[in-house]
Amino acid sequence: MPKALHFDIPANAKECTLPSRQSPLQLTNLQKIFWPADGLTKRDLLLYYASIAKALLPHLRNRAMVMKRYPNGIAGSSSS
Repeated sequence: MPKALHFDIPANAKECTLPSRQSPLQLTNLQKIFWPADGLTKRDLLLYYASIAKALLPHLRNRAMVMKRYPNGIAGSSSS
């Protein structure tokens, strides 16, 4: 079972660097609004992923993952 992820992303930070085993993880555009109707940001999504990682990661192990980018938000077009 994976360890719980513990990190803090400052509330007003535009960027943040987190330590990791291999190399530091650079997080950018943290204030970018992902869900305008709810006012949720990229930072909110990352904190949510960290909060559920312990339960989610065992199900993702050894599975391919694809993420589609929407650089202009959910109302914009995909970058692929």
